[in-house]
Amino acid sequence: SRAVCGRRSRGARSDMTNKIWYLNQLHLFSCMPDDFTNRLHRITDSAEFRPAEVIFTPEEAREKVYILKKGEVKIYRYAGDRKVVVDTLQAGDVFGDVLEDGGREPANFAESVGHTYVCVASKGEFFATLRDWPDVALRVVSKLGTRLSGAEERIRDLAGLNVTLRLLNELLRHARGDGSARVGDQWLIPHRLTHQQLAENIGASRETVTKSFAVLKQHGYVRTDPAGQLALDMSKIPPTL
Repeated sequence: SRAVCGRRSRGARSDMTNKIWYLNQLHLFSCMPDDFTNRLHRITDSAEFRPAEVIFTPEEAREKVYILKKGEVKIYRYAGDRKVVVDTLQAGDVFGDVLEDGGREPANFAESVGHTYVCVASKGEFFATLRDWPDVALRVVSKLGTRLSGAEERIRDLAGLNVTLRLLNELLRHARGDGSARVGDQWLIPHRLTHQQLAENIGASRETVTKSFAVLKQHGYVRTDPAGQLALDMSKIPPTL
């Protein structure tokens, strides 16, 4: 298997300066002493990925730990022949099959969305570093737990809900997790979401998502404001969702 996929950064000194600068900007590793950042630099390699490039396959996910420095990554798996995005990662996220269950076969792929830069470490070296800095370990576990919960919600939705309800749940997840602005009962989703992105997130076709949007708007659950932002009317959405 590949040690590090993508294209490696060149120039040892410039790579170190660049990598340490990025690591210091990440909230996950903020306020940490220089010896921690230097240790993280020593155990990681830098890799760069072009848009829509596979970062790892399920088999490779259990060997390495990845730290997203810049860009965006989507984690997906297959339900039959359909690709389902179970998580979308931003700078500072740690990913890979980190919380590995020894009895479970890994199923996730990782793919860059745009130009993406990551640090890659062996799982053993990364965990050894966390043992020496338990406060960072707590941050990592907390963030992974939150992300895992969201991924499990999407998988449960896929198994038990129709497309319209899956779409509504996905919009609610974005509203709750993306720093949405709330005005009374209205939640504005700050990021523009294409129907194709939403289709991949809920395991549906783009055409079906478009039809489901029409249903949600007809019931008053969702509207589009004059600026093109999506707004959810929480007063009309059943509290059990």
